[in-house]
Amino acid sequence: MNRKSDAELEVLLADASQEIRVNGRYVHFRNGNAYIVEKLVIDERTDGVAVVYHRDGKPNIPYVRPAASWIATKLFGTERVPRFRLVE
Repeated sequence: MNRKSDAELEVLLADASQEIRVNGRYVHFRNGNAYIVEKLVIDERTDGVAVVYHRDGKPNIPYVRPAASWIATKLFGTERVPRFRLVE
């Protein structure tokens, strides 16, 4: 795989930060759990942006998810809704 340059990776992170708020509190569409975004990072295997986050009140258990999955919409009942919705 051709690796992206540092400049390209910085642009990817800057672009993602326009859509995903670091320190933002998000609610998951299905379970209603709240999650806090800790930071945006680069997945070294894919050079894609990923989101590091934790469940509200559980900061010692971080998770990581591709940014594309974070901002995706899902069919819930009869409507499309964001997988994670920013609440604060």
